[in-house]
Amino acid sequence: MAFLSLGVGKGACGVRRTGPAVRTARPRFVVATAAAKDDVMQLLTSEDKVDRLKGVNMARELDPAEGLNLLSMAAMDPDMNVRYATVSQLSVAGLADPEKTLELLRDLVPKETDMSVKAAAADAMCAIGLPEAFDDVEAIYHETKDSLVKFSIAAGLGELGNVKAFDLLKAILEDEASDDLLKVAALGSLGELKAPGTAELIEPFLEAEDASVKARAEDTMSMLKSGE
Repeated sequence: MAFLSLGVGKGACGVRRTGPAVRTARPRFVVATAAAKDDVMQLLTSEDKVDRLKGVNMARELDPAEGLNLLSMAAMDPDMNVRYATVSQLSVAGLADPEKTLELLRDLVPKETDMSVKAAAADAMCAIGLPEAFDDVEAIYHETKDSLVKFSIAAGLGELGNVKAFDLLKAILEDEASDDLLKVAALGSLGELKAPGTAELIEPFLEAEDASVKARAEDTMSMLKSGE
């Protein structure tokens, strides 16, 4: 997925807190021969979390399908930093097998206690592009009180591409409890989604007091008019 990068402590999924929201393009698969599957497996099964983190990073160099299999194991690591590094990669690695990745994330999210990891998981659910993932991310949005998780979902719904997301994005914009950063994320996703009724929905935000909300509304309206 292209995603909103927040400028502080970014992992591969880019969902750490604070800073101006900027859309960036996700990298695609780069298959290299620098890492061997057995070497990565050995690192991922090490008792040293530094080794396991190194293994997660080396998994990028494997064939996408092989890398995904190993990341599926690392996603259940007892250390949250290893889990975060792993789940952050699934937004790209998961494209090798979106159905398998969605099942993995469905299993992971209810058990996950760290909100950064959960936000990365929600981001990956959107990034793999399966329309059926919308019901999952919508449920996560309503169940959580964490602003990072909510932001990750609002920012990812446009890339998910399911027009059912329009109602949730509309609700985010109309909710007085939504902060300006969340509104910026929702407006960006609406620009990607291009669902019927979007122009009418965002028109009031062209006069928003917050400069970032106003600018994003203007960008979204321009996208709609240009057909980008």
